[in-house]
Amino acid sequence: MSEIWGLILAAGESKRMGSPKMLLTFNGKTMIENVITNVERSEVNNTMVILGSYREILSDIVLQSNVRICYNDNYKEGMLSSVKCGFKNLPDHFQAAMVFQGDQPFIPPEVINSVIDNIFHQARVL
Repeated sequence: MSEIWGLILAAGESKRMGSPKMLLTFNGKTMIENVITNVERSEVNNTMVILGSYREILSDIVLQSNVRICYNDNYKEGMLSSVKCGFKNLPDHFQAAMVFQGDQPFIPPEVINSVIDNIFHQARVL
């Protein structure tokens, strides 16, 4: 299959929560670890995690997986700045990228694969 990247947004300040959401425990791991695991178990070929706030704490956890990290220095400007950071740091040649939020661990690999299969099926039909 083609080179598909997963961009996981994890740069937010978690202001309303008062502490980093990515560090909350879910299924015995942190929230961000669960999201990374789901993306890595899918047909996504490469994963990049975009960090901003709490980057020192989160990078130690994130780098335990086989991912690239992008640091968004403009994270206070909102989620779109993290999306831009991720896309700017993709390699020159990639076929597709999927964007995931680091605090949504309920998207299993099967759903990710279904989206990939449907997108590529539609592209072949057109």
